[in-house]
Amino acid sequence: MTYSFRLQRTDGSPADPPTLRSTVLTWRQGDTIPLGADRTLRVLGVRDDDADSRPCWLSKTCRERPLASSSPS
Repeated sequence: MTYSFRLQRTDGSPADPPTLRSTVLTWRQGDTIPLGADRTLRVLGVRDDDADSRPCWLSKTCRERPLASSSPS
């Protein structure tokens, strides 16, 4: 099963990319997700204020990959 997540910057504007599809549901604050050879997404927090829509990750896209990436446990 694939899950779709909305991604936002901390100011509420859409992140780049604005959505992410993943088979992993357990991403959490501090996790990093490789987006390609030179981009990484860092999860800064999760916003779930609206029960009628899916949770939103507060995120930051980094241009360089970290030395080690976290993965969900």
